[in-house]
Amino acid sequence: MIGSRISIFFAAFLLIAVSIQARGELELVDTVVATVNKEVILYSEIVSVIGSELKIIQETSTTQGEYDRRTNELIRDALEEAIESRILLGEARKLSVQVADEEVEERISKLRDSYDNEEEFMAALREAGESLSDLREKTRKQFMALKLANEKLRLLEEEIVVSEDSILRYYQDNIEEYERPERVRVRQIFILSRASTDERDRALARLEELRIEIEAGADFADLAKLHSQAPGAEEGGIIGWQERGDLVPALDEPAFSLQEGVTSEVLETAGGVHLLRVDERQEASYATFEEVRLMIEPRILAELAEDRYDKWLGDLRRRSSVRIFL
Repeated sequence: MIGSRISIFFAAFLLIAVSIQARGELELVDTVVATVNKEVILYSEIVSVIGSELKIIQETSTTQGEYDRRTNELIRDALEEAIESRILLGEARKLSVQVADEEVEERISKLRDSYDNEEEFMAALREAGESLSDLREKTRKQFMALKLANEKLRLLEEEIVVSEDSILRYYQDNIEEYERPERVRVRQIFILSRASTDERDRALARLEELRIEIEAGADFADLAKLHSQAPGAEEGGIIGWQERGDLVPALDEPAFSLQEGVTSEVLETAGGVHLLRVDERQEASYATFEEVRLMIEPRILAELAEDRYDKWLGDLRRRSSVRIFL
């Protein structure tokens, strides 16, 4: 989505440049790596955005060749994002996109909060060779690009009409996304006890007594309220809907082997002893079209808008003067 893409160069404007010590001694140097309509993009800007990812690559690469390949891909991707940012900024200037001072100050305030104190924040700025005015200007530029991108996306979405046929076709083509696994709605009565102790023996005997009471007609939920020591006891021992694998192994298979309204044998886990009861079962199935229709329409709308946005941005790039020196 546009928002996720914008967030990448959002960081480019707001992060303070940091030195990256990585394999191959990738140095932070203020070298011009590209220009967009005479706006420069510095190598330091690129590295400041990808610094944390570079560290991950350094720590996880097993060979110099792997490190070089992954680093080069990361730098190229970040450069493309920076170029896109500059193109949007240029268009925002043409359209006189305005950013309130309050927005800028709020963003800088949040950045300040990431430091322990004001002195540390200012020291980081000085180390990066920037002033507070520089940071304000970068922040303003970022917001201009962001506002333009979001407004363009909004306008594109307003132009699109998603037909009922396209929604149905999407559902049919992506039916696996709407698969519902088998699940059961479970209650329990649980007594806390340590394994291989007299306490455990007493708990086992007590739950066996309760199981016999339930089979004789006592209400499981009422007994859970009186005796269970697990969360949900006050609600009749409710655990809720569970899919296979949600419960610990000692409880999972028994729960899925129970029929509705049937109480399990007394079960043991490391923490104590349990009685389970399944209130309702749902076999594996697919959500119906009616159930998911309202989720599908905005997804199609977003995809169509994204496609049109990319075409619009591509046209802006073709009309821009972009030179890459990296």
